[in-house]
Amino acid sequence: MNDDVIRNTELMEEQEEDTAAFQVRGNSDVEVVTYEYHILYSPSYGVPVLYFNAHTQGGKLLALEEIWKRVPDAYKERLSEERWTFITQQEHPLLGRPFYYLHPCHTADLMKNSPVLTDKRHYIVSWLSAVGPVVGLKLPLEYGKLCVS
Repeated sequence: MNDDVIRNTELMEEQEEDTAAFQVRGNSDVEVVTYEYHILYSPSYGVPVLYFNAHTQGGKLLALEEIWKRVPDAYKERLSEERWTFITQQEHPLLGRPFYYLHPCHTADLMKNSPVLTDKRHYIVSWLSAVGPVVGLKLPLEYGKLCVS
């Protein structure tokens, strides 16, 4: 196995342990939704890609329509025209299971407006800060502190 595959496998093992659960309040019922996030590199686009799944406490995967219902209002209007191309579903490149992902076609444009980022950690933190909240991924402040020199 080459070094990249070994590193990706090690990262996947770490990431599988790192999931986030969110409670959504509705008509006095509490629904627990667990999100699983993976960051992979797209050789085609030359940018990172955020893969994710969301499931209920009973293990049922959320449908795309349900995912869109959970997108914060601040993003819904901007993404309404790109709704079916921004979040899509495909087979996870390493796990071989269906996963949602944020399509990487707009990532390069998004990041070209960022200040010059020489450290790859800064790039990932900036990128995740911009796209993560769309699908419930909020970075702790400590990640931003890593970028301050």
